[in-house]
Amino acid sequence: MSVLGKRYAAALFQAASDAAAIDQVAADLGRVAAALRDGEVRAILFDPWTPRAALERIVGGGHELTRNVISVLLGRRRESILPELEEAFADLVRQARGEAVGVVETAKAISDDELRAIEACASATVGAKVSLSVDLNPDLIGGIRVRVGNTLYDGSVATALEDLERRLVEAPL
Repeated sequence: MSVLGKRYAAALFQAASDAAAIDQVAADLGRVAAALRDGEVRAILFDPWTPRAALERIVGGGHELTRNVISVLLGRRRESILPELEEAFADLVRQARGEAVGVVETAKAISDDELRAIEACASATVGAKVSLSVDLNPDLIGGIRVRVGNTLYDGSVATALEDLERRLVEAPL
């Protein structure tokens, strides 16, 4: 995510907060992001010969703030920021609500109860409500890795074995 994308998202979040329209703008940005996942829409959007009005019709709509930010981005030929705007805005919404998202890597599938227990532990550690998605990684051998934001909590067997190997190699004989 670019710094410029984060700046536009922060300005939009502040304006949406002042207008009490955070949920509506977030929904609008979700629709824009979904539209941009279509290859044909992306091709039209990034074609310099596409008229600006057509671009606004493709990705515009919704709340006035959403239409305005899209108009500004298109007017400044910063269409490339549109795909990341939804993610940056969603991060700000979660932060304002005291929530966080993350990923738990496991060597094998885990049950919903185990996932809720890991989320509860991560929430207590981070100090915010954490929602985790599960990523299977058989290279871990066992244990888990939890990534919330830029922080990695590593309790995997693979890392424990690597640490043991490093200590054995470095140990004086």
